[in-house]
Amino acid sequence: MLLDLRYIAFPNTEFRSSFAQPLNRPGLKDALKLCGQNTPAPPHTRVAFLWAVRIPNTPVPSIKIGDANFIPVGQKTPVPVEVPDQEWKYLQRARDWTLKDAKGHSTNISVLKLGNQKSVELDLSKKQLPPGDYRLSGFWDWTPFQASGDIHLQLLSDFKTARIEPDSQDKLLAKTGKIPITLSGADFEHVTKANLKKLNDEFAVPEPVRFLLPKGLRKGPQTHADFLIDTTALDPGNYELQLAQSDEKDHPVAIHVLPSLPKIENLPVLANQGETAQHYVLKGERLNLLAGLKAQGASFELSPPSPGKSDRAVTVQLKSDLKPGTTLNIEAELTDRTEPMILPSALQVTGPVPAIVSSHLSLPANMEITPPQNEFPAGYNLAAMLDVRNVEAKSTLTLACSEDVSKPLAMHIGEQSTSYSLQRLSQDQLFLSVDTAPFPAGCSLQASLSNGSAGDSEPYTLARIVRLPKVDSFESTDQLSPDGKLRTYTLTGRNLEMIEKAAWDPLEGTPVAQLPVPIQGEGQRQSLPINLPEPPPQHPVLSIWLRGEKNASPTTLSPTAIKPVSGSTPPSTSLLRQALPKNAVR
Repeated sequence: MLLDLRYIAFPNTEFRSSFAQPLNRPGLKDALKLCGQNTPAPPHTRVAFLWAVRIPNTPVPSIKIGDANFIPVGQKTPVPVEVPDQEWKYLQRARDWTLKDAKGHSTNISVLKLGNQKSVELDLSKKQLPPGDYRLSGFWDWTPFQASGDIHLQLLSDFKTARIEPDSQDKLLAKTGKIPITLSGADFEHVTKANLKKLNDEFAVPEPVRFLLPKGLRKGPQTHADFLIDTTALDPGNYELQLAQSDEKDHPVAIHVLPSLPKIENLPVLANQGETAQHYVLKGERLNLLAGLKAQGASFELSPPSPGKSDRAVTVQLKSDLKPGTTLNIEAELTDRTEPMILPSALQVTGPVPAIVSSHLSLPANMEITPPQNEFPAGYNLAAMLDVRNVEAKSTLTLACSEDVSKPLAMHIGEQSTSYSLQRLSQDQLFLSVDTAPFPAGCSLQASLSNGSAGDSEPYTLARIVRLPKVDSFESTDQLSPDGKLRTYTLTGRNLEMIEKAAWDPLEGTPVAQLPVPIQGEGQRQSLPINLPEPPPQHPVLSIWLRGEKNASPTTLSPTAIKPVSGSTPPSTSLLRQALPKNAVR
């Protein structure tokens, strides 16, 4: 009915829209001009213009794109804008939004005014726009307009090349609190969330991590970002920092939470002047983290780490003739760290290491049995001449058993007591006299020199302390073997159980068949019968083999007289003369 009414009221009339524009002409104030379609009308038709009025009557909005104008392709992204308040109020009336690239190609997009913030949301989720710079434009009623400022479209980063900065990795220690770190190697401008998760732990839960972008979110390319990792409750191990952008996908970046730094308890390392290769044992905690040691003028070689051990051997070699008293810093290269750990004054050059080159022992006088080579009888005073090198006035000599079966005995040069004496005879000679009573039989007695901080000499074995038989008498008897070839002789003394074989000939011994018998009422004195052939007529001297020895020990023992056996017939005078040496008193 309304359409029919128009034709009835306005026959042969064509209605055209028009709008008013201010007419800026000199002398005309508040003048308007009407603008409308001015094409020819059809025949027999008149034109009627309808004056369109803006509701509300506000001007075209003035829009300025904010600085967060770097947006990802294929996403819905808010972009801050600067618009006057009155125009912002009705901005939703703008229509036909487009993005125009540098070549002038336009693409229609959806734009939504975000009422809770002065931003507009650009919806590119259904558009395939390539990265580049674009201009935003639209229509205000029938008037086109363009926002000032560019819209930069970018691809989201995949963070495959992102990494933790080396100095940040070195600081990331477990159980030390909040540690700021820096990631680099990618564009972080679109990061909206970060979580930290431990790897290889099925019960691990991602924990949120605070972060800071240098410029801010979507404010241009940013090749690094700062993150705050709280390591208070973290154990050493491998972790990943999960970065999320507007696509809500997690992108992992590997980081390693390190154990605490190694702790070396026995510094400084002492290196003797003039020594080529010197061995030292480092003691402390987490020494398996040491990858290498460096110092100016010296080289180090570390032994392979052993799990669970608190020490580690190192070989030190001085490259130059450093003077004693020189101290050097050591740079400790560490596993999983780029910067070395500086150990101040950790290498100290000392004087030449002392050394015992040789020794000459003096056996006690009037010994019935000569001990084997390199052995010394227990219970006697040991006297030795020591040839030494690099000995100082403050040097000390320590005696100890290599088997660690007695308390070490230390003495200074020039010191003398009732049980020992150590005197300097010349620059390279020391005279030692010591009572061996504190050192048990079987002890391999070693001597070592110490120059204090200059170090200790290698242990030098003086002698093996042995328990020798002590013979008070050696008598022959008239008791013969059934075949008459062997005669029984009796040894009286102490420690006779040490005798294994005996003979007149030092090349072949006769086994001693019996054990010694204690002599009642005389303490440790014993008697031991041995069966031997008749002695040679000229100077018969007994040779004995101590237990465990391959060679015979010479003695000064000769049978003194034939001792009658109770109930036996006295021997003849000729037999007595055979048994006695030439100079024996008859």
